[in-house]
Amino acid sequence: MDQLRHHYIKTLGIVEYVPKDYGDATPSLEIAETVSDSLRKSIPDSLSGGESRLAQRAPVSVAPEPVDTIVSKSVSIEANEAIEFKLAMWQPTDQLLVGAMASEALPTATESELLGQIVQSLEPLQNGLPQFELVQWPPFPGAEGGRQAAIDFVSTLLDARLNSGNISKLLIFGHKAATWLLPEQLCNELASSQSVVVGKVQAVLVPSFDEILSQPLLKRDIWQRIKQWSPLADFDPGRSQVIAE
Repeated sequence: MDQLRHHYIKTLGIVEYVPKDYGDATPSLEIAETVSDSLRKSIPDSLSGGESRLAQRAPVSVAPEPVDTIVSKSVSIEANEAIEFKLAMWQPTDQLLVGAMASEALPTATESELLGQIVQSLEPLQNGLPQFELVQWPPFPGAEGGRQAAIDFVSTLLDARLNSGNISKLLIFGHKAATWLLPEQLCNELASSQSVVVGKVQAVLVPSFDEILSQPLLKRDIWQRIKQWSPLADFDPGRSQVIAE
């Protein structure tokens, strides 16, 4: 081990001085005058001037990850993102389609009653609300796909429904439901204006069931947004009271 140590010291141009009375003491090391100029230039300033102290280690610079690699990873994560949701869809009349998020317990009796009041303010329902249609993602166990696949799935179902009848009104409860039912651009427009036209269909956004039930005064605002759909709104101002009850 000592021979290897002496070899390294000699290679670096360092002369090792050993006192005559050297016993077990560790020999002192000094930089020899014969050190080459190239070696002198490589000595940090922190070791010059007769002072021996450790130079601070410079931070290791890591090259930034290529943008295309980051995007690829982001797309991969999104593709594998676990998406689960349920949408309840009603068609109370030939022209009106309603969409809202559904909990695990599905629409409650209170939520159904609230929706019935709102629809009754537009036009009388002879047989009450029809049975809702449940749209869920994933549509079956083991179905693969991330957010975009879920959006495409809902969009296909909605387009088929809109194109198969005379639907001209789409009432959406809650911004979250709107994000699944409409393209992102239209969803953003709907959030600011509360009403957008998609082809032959006018979509209106109102607060979610939870928001309305926790803040009953929101019902007045809902009536202001949907009264344009009621043919009797101008002749029967009291129809708004149907919602407020």
